[in-house]
Amino acid sequence: MHDQVTLEPLPTANQVRADMAAETRERTVVQALAALTPTVLLYLLSVVAVIASPIWAWPVLVPLCGLIMSIMFVVAHDAAHDSLTQHAWLNGLIGRVLFIPAGHNFSGWVHAHNHVHHGWTNFQPRDYVWCPLSLEQYRQLSKLGQWWVRFGRWWPAFGLYYTVDILWGRIILPQADVKQAKARRRWHLDNLVLLVGVIAQGAATLAVARALGVTTHPVLLIVGAQFLPFFVCQWLVGFLTYLHHTHPSIPWFQDLQQWTFYMGQICGTTHVQFPGRVNRWIHNIMEHNAHHVDPKIPLYHLIEAQAQIEDHHQPVVTAFGTRSFLYTQRVCQLYDFEHHTWLSYDGRTTSSRTVSEELLRRAALNHARQPVAAA
Repeated sequence: MHDQVTLEPLPTANQVRADMAAETRERTVVQALAALTPTVLLYLLSVVAVIASPIWAWPVLVPLCGLIMSIMFVVAHDAAHDSLTQHAWLNGLIGRVLFIPAGHNFSGWVHAHNHVHHGWTNFQPRDYVWCPLSLEQYRQLSKLGQWWVRFGRWWPAFGLYYTVDILWGRIILPQADVKQAKARRRWHLDNLVLLVGVIAQGAATLAVARALGVTTHPVLLIVGAQFLPFFVCQWLVGFLTYLHHTHPSIPWFQDLQQWTFYMGQICGTTHVQFPGRVNRWIHNIMEHNAHHVDPKIPLYHLIEAQAQIEDHHQPVVTAFGTRSFLYTQRVCQLYDFEHHTWLSYDGRTTSSRTVSEELLRRAALNHARQPVAAA
């Protein structure tokens, strides 16, 4: 009884956002261009390098091109959140153009990522980003379905899983929950923009090849400069999003009474620290709690915002390493939503409890005070 009296609800969205200075939300075209311009130029140079180089050099140049494409994708992601600059029209233009090499529909991404993933982070009935199945859900699948789950969560297959389940299944195909005719028309129009953009990209590739006197077969040029970097990019985007919400200490939820904004954005989101200056090179996308707490914070302010979050709260902060990543792969396969532990595919408990009873009781207080919209 004493605990019930003294317990406080978990902080709300506004309370957590108040822990970050107002300056972290300031957006300027100058800062956006400072982040965008070098990335775009490096991407264009990498494409030209693939076109102009002999095929024996492609094993190095193609992955490099895909890597830079994925970094450019991060800038487009910020624009899609309307956080890159202070101008919505400019963010929309930048996002649509920069999403083309990575094959993403701007409107589809806004719905799937901004509305669904950010709105329901780590709430399994709604969130789709690397959400684990329960043992019961897994056993109800066909043998082929079980194989796809295991294959898709295995690190070499991240790119294929991301392309099929997320990009095609959630972002290219209009979703049934988008009812408004205007929104569906915009989705189809952005698919047309994407298709025209991909064709224009291919035409530009062949035009550059002709201008440089390249004799490589046109089909090979399109494959090497456009499609192979695309698949490298999909793998990298899948890999980073896996790291954002998969860790032996990260909880997932099926019961809405246990889930709140705080559970998803603070407890359910990791801050992964890559060695050296890698986090800066990829535009601070791994300072992920700050981004989830307030997606309007631009990428060039995420370091300060994340530090302020960690001054007030205790998100999962982890240094990336090969050994720890492979450990996560072994531990985080299925999830026990009742006892809040990770499971192996055969049902063995593989982690300690990911969320305390105290936090769950505090989450229940949030719902008691605001039963309709806990976030």
